[in-house]
Amino acid sequence: MQIFDVTDERFRPYGRIVQAGDTAELITTLAAVPYPAEKTKYVADTESLANTTAAHRLEQELYGGVPTETGYCIGHNHLLNCLEFHSSSEINVAATDFVLLLGKRQDIHDDLTYDTDQLEAFLIPKGTTIEVYAT
Repeated sequence: MQIFDVTDERFRPYGRIVQAGDTAELITTLAAVPYPAEKTKYVADTESLANTTAAHRLEQELYGGVPTETGYCIGHNHLLNCLEFHSSSEINVAATDFVLLLGKRQDIHDDLTYDTDQLEAFLIPKGTTIEVYAT
């Protein structure tokens, strides 16, 4: 699978790079989270992140003050054993470099399966903030 840079035009249907201002506080707070030895860990909402100035600013600027969850995903993936879709857009702040696999929601089959050959991979560099569209 070819990995494209998030600045590649291929990313445009999936989302956009957001000029999010200073996210260093979020990244520093995440750096204190213990890295799992093997699997990945997903936490949908955590006070330590939600209470940062950066999280409050993003909530105001990108969601118009509507309450949001501020969580994280941490670890190393070695398998593609789950894909998810969202009913609203999602903001991701890269605390480290990571690769995001994306596909189009309209390509989900009626039986909720997805042909993984349709996925595209994008490198999101540390410090980059992106919005991933619900589509």
